[in-house]
Amino acid sequence: MRSYECRPRFGFFKFAVLAMLVLLSLCSCFSKGKNVDPADRFIQELSRKDPAVRWNAATALGAMKDARAVDALIAALRDEDFTVRSAAAVALGKIRDARAVESLSVALKDENFSVRKDAADALVNIGSPAVGTLINSLKDKDASVRNGAADALARIGSPSVEPLIATLNEEDPSLRSGAADSLGRIGDSRAVAPLIAALKDEDHGVRRSVADALVRIGSPSIEPLIAALKDKDTAVRTEVMEALGRIRDARVVAPLISALKDKKYIVRSGAADALGKIGDARAVEPLIAVLKDQDPSIRSGAADALGKIGDARAVAPLVAALRDENYGVRKNALDALAKIGRPAVAPLVAALKDKNPSLRRSGAAALGKIRDTRAVDALIAVRKDEDPSVRNEAAGALGRMIEPLIASLKDKDPSVRESAAGALVRIGSPALDPLIVSLKDKDPSVRSGVVDALAGIGAPAARPLIAALKDKDSFAKSGYVDALSGIGAPAVKPLIAALQEIDPSVRSGAAEALGKIRDVRDVAPLIALLKDRDATVRGGAAEALGKIRDGRAVEPLIALLRDRATTVRSRAAESLGVIRDGRAIEALVALLKDSEVTVRGRAAAALGKIGDARAVEPLMTAMRDKDPSVRRNVSDAFVSIGSPAVGAMIAALKDKDPSVRAAAAGVLGKIRDDRAVNPLIEALTDRDQSVAGNAADALAGIGAPAVVPLMDDLKDRRATVRAAAAEVLGRIRDARAVEPLMAALRDKDPSVHGNAADSLAAIGAPAVDTLIAVLQDSDPLVRSGTAEALGKIGDPRAVEPLTDALRDKNPFVRSAAAAALGKIRDTRAVETLIDALVDRDASVRRNAAGALGAIGDARAVGPLVAALKDKEILVRRNAEDAFVSIGAPAVAPLLEALQDGNASVRNGASTALGKMVARWIEMLRNEKATLRREASDNLADVGAPAVEPLIAALKDKDQSVRSGAADALGKIGDLADSPLLAALKSENLEVIAGAYAIFIRRGAPGSEDLLVKALDKYGKRTPGMAQDFLDSGNALLAAAAKQWLLKNGPVPPAQTASGGNPRWGIR
Repeated sequence: MRSYECRPRFGFFKFAVLAMLVLLSLCSCFSKGKNVDPADRFIQELSRKDPAVRWNAATALGAMKDARAVDALIAALRDEDFTVRSAAAVALGKIRDARAVESLSVALKDENFSVRKDAADALVNIGSPAVGTLINSLKDKDASVRNGAADALARIGSPSVEPLIATLNEEDPSLRSGAADSLGRIGDSRAVAPLIAALKDEDHGVRRSVADALVRIGSPSIEPLIAALKDKDTAVRTEVMEALGRIRDARVVAPLISALKDKKYIVRSGAADALGKIGDARAVEPLIAVLKDQDPSIRSGAADALGKIGDARAVAPLVAALRDENYGVRKNALDALAKIGRPAVAPLVAALKDKNPSLRRSGAAALGKIRDTRAVDALIAVRKDEDPSVRNEAAGALGRMIEPLIASLKDKDPSVRESAAGALVRIGSPALDPLIVSLKDKDPSVRSGVVDALAGIGAPAARPLIAALKDKDSFAKSGYVDALSGIGAPAVKPLIAALQEIDPSVRSGAAEALGKIRDVRDVAPLIALLKDRDATVRGGAAEALGKIRDGRAVEPLIALLRDRATTVRSRAAESLGVIRDGRAIEALVALLKDSEVTVRGRAAAALGKIGDARAVEPLMTAMRDKDPSVRRNVSDAFVSIGSPAVGAMIAALKDKDPSVRAAAAGVLGKIRDDRAVNPLIEALTDRDQSVAGNAADALAGIGAPAVVPLMDDLKDRRATVRAAAAEVLGRIRDARAVEPLMAALRDKDPSVHGNAADSLAAIGAPAVDTLIAVLQDSDPLVRSGTAEALGKIGDPRAVEPLTDALRDKNPFVRSAAAAALGKIRDTRAVETLIDALVDRDASVRRNAAGALGAIGDARAVGPLVAALKDKEILVRRNAEDAFVSIGAPAVAPLLEALQDGNASVRNGASTALGKMVARWIEMLRNEKATLRREASDNLADVGAPAVEPLIAALKDKDQSVRSGAADALGKIGDLADSPLLAALKSENLEVIAGAYAIFIRRGAPGSEDLLVKALDKYGKRTPGMAQDFLDSGNALLAAAAKQWLLKNGPVPPAQTASGGNPRWGIR
């Protein structure tokens, strides 16, 4: 026979073609009339040379199920092509003729897996006639044949049971073992008694297979197995206990406990092992008693079982067992204590003080396995034990504590983190390597705790950390540096020594750490390091010297400003700024012309920190630097220099360059010197907006000293100056400006009187009485500006004067008064504002409608409905929005307005209701249940116009929205029926789930199936749905809910009640 690969040579496409050929062949055969026998033709084709034709013939014969083909198909099981052999096996399985059994059994040895599989399947299809042959195959030397036969027998099932039981008595042990295996796979209870009898088999392999079979059969085996515990044969009792331990049924605990007293040690051992596997707490006390058994293997097994059960009652006896003379007992007791874990810690800690060194050693070992950090201090104390083996065990245990302690550094509780760090400090040197590795942890709390721990360990940590500075990971390196600086003075000498290391990363890291420690002993070595051949090292040394702030470093740092490396010059300049020594001024001024932006910027910043007036003039030049970052640093430098820079900055306000002027104004605002007030006021008129804006900000920052000059400028002939002055006075908010600003309300320039009104509003309460008085001014422009200001202030004292102003002859005043009253929101204004809804001026009517909406008083509803007829669209829009603000009291009048004869009224009412519905649906998301209920009630009051938006809301992602929408629809009642029934007919499960309570109350016949589907799809996101189904009074819904809850578990209760539990058909 030729060798073939297991995978088919024909691809899927070829098989599809061949399948079509089979059908075509069958059709062609039958189409040729009665003279052609299709079976004969295909039998003949099994001998053709082409394997595809042979495969086609075998497949066709299988489809025909003609018994005449059996012999030919049996012959085809030996075909050289595995696909043909496989097809022959399949065909024989379909024909189910007993003659094929023996040949199919031989095919179980086929070299090709698919042939073996198809032969096994065929034997299963043949069924009972194949059982004997398959049983005989159980003793085959080839494991694949045995497995195939056993699997086939198991799949045949019940017909195989009696023959297999009989086979348990065959002479061949492999046959008996295979029979037991098959019986276990079948799981028929008839096999239990014979299998238990077979536990006496002389062959250990057979007994093992029998035990496995009984375990597979499971529950039906238990009672017979329990009875077999009384068998006289020790081997039987042993195997029984092993099986019972694997089945792990609570019923076997008591018999197994009794077996702990068996005379045979192997039985007692098996009982202990089984009880450990079952893990039932009832076995704890009996197993504790067995710890005193004469046989060490029994004691050992009992300790192991107690560890598996994990009951705290076993701790003390197990600690005592650590003294046992037998190593196996001690080891299992130790392992058991480790499994029990936390409850064992205190007794084990106590054991560390025992006189017996063996017990102390075992206690330390057990604590190391448990890894409970509460034992750290006790183990640290044991490191001084007189016995070296105890000391070694304690050291190992402490080593195993380090990882959980480092993990505790992530704890949210700061006291836990602090305790863990302290424990690591006490462990000391053994914790160094893991701690240093942990400095790479991305969790900042871990890194912080590690740094604290290393700092606490102190000097012993310095050298390992210095060695770690070679790490190329900058993230980790920063952690090493932090730890070294945390160690402080004890790390100085090793760090100074590290400045001579060959690796530049070590030298630079050491310099950085020394800079953070700030020890004066570091200065001379760091100054020497300024000449290092590596630029990174030189820069690090410069930065470190800046942090130490020692005057000895000034001259060397000045010299470093000429370094060829940009970063070195930059760091040297920065450090000179930190030291703040005037000797560096000239060198830093020269650096303002450096070719590198960062260097120029650092030089400017350093000059600012030194604060010497000599730097002002050079910095003035640097204000024109082409780089904005340099210019920002220059501005900040002037602010730091302060008063000596004011004159130069005032002069700079007239510079040709607007960026210089803007920067100067900004600087003066931060310095806040009175001398700058008038120049800054002049700069308010600068043609460059950034200059004018910065000048205004500066004056506002200067505050009170600028008020009088600004008040004077309210009379300036230039409107731009007056407007700017009015605006800045509002930002300063000084009461002295009220009168001048009142006068400015008469200014003809709109920007002036507008800014004056805004500023008076900003000044607030101190301006109210004066503003009220000015409402009587003869100038309408002043009166309107005053009304606007009073509205912005929002003081209730202005309500009556503003109400009077609604009757002003000037429409601008009336309009401003209406808007102002809307901002104050006082109900005293309602009646007058209602009258204003029919004002002859549209802007007055518009603002009156808006104000009534802002106040939200129900008295306005009727007049606002009338306002929906207004010829001006903006008046109508404000009226619509007013209804939304008024809320529920507007619903009924608006619903009535939907029937109005005026189309404008109907449209306005419809639009307003739509806006109100949208607002209330959004309110259903509110966290406050009272607001959600209010929104639901309001939506219900709207009725029919709210139905469609509410149905859409049933699909919202937010459960509170869906629930509220369902509540509202339920309250709307019959008006919602038609759209909801439409959702039912269209099988819209999302809507059905949202409104399930309504559908339950409707009780529509036949709707149960859709409700169940809705539960399956949306039950998890609909709290209370399953429970309501259970309590609905509908058997179908209740049954579905039970199944759903079994599958999905309990869900949170509904947060929004749907008027109590819905009952089927009860509205």
